[in-house]
Amino acid sequence: MKKLRPVIISILILIMTVMSGCGLLRSFMGGNPEKAQANSVGMFAYEQLSEKEKEVYNTMENVLTNHQEKAVVETISDENMKRVFYCVLVDHPEIFWCSSFERSSVKIGDSTVKTEFVPIYSMDKQTRYDYKEQIDKTADSWLAKIPADASDYDKAKILFETLVTEVSYDSNSAENQNIISVFVNKSTVCQGYSKAYQFLLSKVGIESTLVKGVANNEAHSWNLVKMDGDYYYTDVTWGNPQFSSKGISAKFINYAYFGVTTNELLKSHQIDAEIQLPECTAIKDNYFQKEGLYFDTKNANIVGDAIYTANADNKNYISLKFANDDTYNWAKDYFITQRNVFKFYSSASKVFMYNNDELKVMSVLFR
Repeated sequence: MKKLRPVIISILILIMTVMSGCGLLRSFMGGNPEKAQANSVGMFAYEQLSEKEKEVYNTMENVLTNHQEKAVVETISDENMKRVFYCVLVDHPEIFWCSSFERSSVKIGDSTVKTEFVPIYSMDKQTRYDYKEQIDKTADSWLAKIPADASDYDKAKILFETLVTEVSYDSNSAENQNIISVFVNKSTVCQGYSKAYQFLLSKVGIESTLVKGVANNEAHSWNLVKMDGDYYYTDVTWGNPQFSSKGISAKFINYAYFGVTTNELLKSHQIDAEIQLPECTAIKDNYFQKEGLYFDTKNANIVGDAIYTANADNKNYISLKFANDDTYNWAKDYFITQRNVFKFYSSASKVFMYNNDELKVMSVLFR
């Protein structure tokens, strides 16, 4: 049996090398998986991991937070290690200085093979702290807009509106996969919006997580948000008319994807199931339900009164949601095709109509 031992060790090392995709083996004396403090208990992605994966997660988080060079972690499969790292970044949008890592096998003593986690940092520690100072300054100014007695719905809505109005959509923006693009550059893409929204929501005590998938045949990301005890989907990117109404210069906030159900989301989005997500069925904190802009009857005076009131209150736009295709098609025909919208406003010189047929939302923009 003693003659077989070197062969067994070689096989183990070979397996670890193949799994790591890295071929680099280092001699490392006296290392054991580091037992880091569990700071993420209760976080959405963290709680979906096994106990062993949580140990790896804790070590990764500790290494990233302290800007360490490397650490030995519990040995798990290559795919599981990637998933755990993904979970760390999903739970922590404030970690903007690292988005990838290397995995290598280390030989401890004469026979034990362990796994080493080596983060790939995009900046040094001082640069990180400089960015953090700028991020916190901007975030604090935006958070100051929220009243002390605001409900979850109000907090989430104010932050949604702030991101849409303060940050432009630009596919060429720098650092657009992290929150630097939002809080420092004020220009981002979907992942920047989603991470920034999650970051701000966490500051006001609202649970949320990043969700990745596909929309319009392109990779996309948005948020799962817990408001007043129920989960909803919210897509900040699609709230920005620079994205959702390409080529339209009118300024408005598109609320069609604020607080939607799973069923509504899946009409235009496909979810990548990296982590398990709940079925969202609640509607009470949907924007249109909450604001009294949801209509289930073909009553021109009721719908028209909402349009008139918005214009009389000097609002630049109003969005209305209809209960079903029949009511929605009636509204489009009556207010748009027959041009009866002109009966229900007074001060605007003209109006512009923007429709979302998938979610049966009609927006009236006063110009």
